[in-house]
Amino acid sequence: MITREHMTSAIEAVSVVDPQTGFGLKTLFEAARIAVPAVKNAKDRASGTGSFHYYFDGQRVDIPKTSFVAHGIPSLEQSLVLQWGALREKQTRAAAWVSGDVRQLANDIRQAGAAALVNHELRRRPEWPADLDTAPAMPDPQDRKPPYCGHLAGGQAACFMPFPLNRETLAQVAGHPFEFFDVRFVLTSWVDGTLPWIYACVAGNQILGMVKLELHRQTANTCLEVRYIARRMPDHDDTDAPPRGVGTFLMA
Repeated sequence: MITREHMTSAIEAVSVVDPQTGFGLKTLFEAARIAVPAVKNAKDRASGTGSFHYYFDGQRVDIPKTSFVAHGIPSLEQSLVLQWGALREKQTRAAAWVSGDVRQLANDIRQAGAAALVNHELRRRPEWPADLDTAPAMPDPQDRKPPYCGHLAGGQAACFMPFPLNRETLAQVAGHPFEFFDVRFVLTSWVDGTLPWIYACVAGNQILGMVKLELHRQTANTCLEVRYIARRMPDHDDTDAPPRGVGTFLMA
């Protein structure tokens, strides 16, 4: 479960990179607008779910258990930056909002939070890919040449391809929870040279799933094995059902 000590450490980590955002998060935490659940309540709810959670400005925020166990405080740090960016955008939009497409508004707010997180993670790095703002060419799902294309269990056309690293795809990773995979993990993989081993299931220019492969050296031979695999998980307040068969597609 997420504790107040975890939250304090995560806010301090944000402050090192961005003092202004860190100060804003600390102010919300002290005002109880960022809160962790009561111990007994948290244990009862977390026992039957795949996530830990906290509350940000009255809204529940989930963090996959596997992500929190694998990455620790950085997973919470990134979540807080995402929520802070979304809150700032919400406050800006509220001043001029009269009427319109509420669903689109919610999507725009989420995208603003994702962009804030990507910027935060890039700010942590002394360097990043030079072509990060260049959109890579996405494959045509009807093209049978590599990268490999097919259909998900629900009939949706999809492609299996090396992770197309740019600012937009990083924002997709930021804006939707993936077990094991987050923006920091992807950028670290670029730094240490393992990014070419990360592949994605892409449908309609959307990253639906990711897998990281690894060479496993045995005494007699060398083989590939799956290190991490994850599909895009729905947020707590999502109403759309996630596409079926993403994991099967990745493994196939």
